[in-house]
Amino acid sequence: MQTNTSTLTHIADFDYYSHNVKVISLHAQMLSNSKQIKKDFYIEFEDILEKDSKIPSFIYKQYSKFIYSSFLKKNLSYLKKYLNFTQAECDVFVFFYYANKGRFALHQGYSTALGKKIIEKIFNHTSKDVNKALSDDSMLFKLDTLCYYDSDAFGIDINNFESIFTQDISKTTLMGEFSYFLPKTRLNLSDFDYIQEELNTIITFWLCFYSVLISKKCY
Repeated sequence: MQTNTSTLTHIADFDYYSHNVKVISLHAQMLSNSKQIKKDFYIEFEDILEKDSKIPSFIYKQYSKFIYSSFLKKNLSYLKKYLNFTQAECDVFVFFYYANKGRFALHQGYSTALGKKIIEKIFNHTSKDVNKALSDDSMLFKLDTLCYYDSDAFGIDINNFESIFTQDISKTTLMGEFSYFLPKTRLNLSDFDYIQEELNTIITFWLCFYSVLISKKCY
């Protein structure tokens, strides 16, 4: 039997990655009728579960929720503090990091409906919160990490954000990975010659208006 999750966060060498992949496997098996997903579930738990067994309560108790390393908790707090991520956006981001790296890669066809169900179940979010985190208004979409592969499959493209999940990062590193600086403009005044006539009209108007104000003050 596995170690009780109440003590897992105190174990320095605990395999958070394997634990969280098992969490996804368990919930996918519970919420899907897919034979492939059920097969993947048994592979994940083959050392503690026989092929013809039901899900024992002790497995669900230990693999019902994700467990984060201390540095990942801190990194996620940075996302909320400095980049205005919501808690749901952070959880969706983390879910797909483990889903993409585990047996549930996107090419296996995570449906939108199943993905949302699993996220809601693991993180105790409402469907409204999850939908918002996956909308065009979310930070995930604005940072170009949210991807829709077809009409019924979606996921997160981690790209250069791997370090958030693998190491303790600083605020400077975070901002460097999630932001960019615009290059200096190459425009000059001559590029606006086409509006010179309108500009002259505006300048003339303001000069007349200013002179009227001055003359009124004089009287």
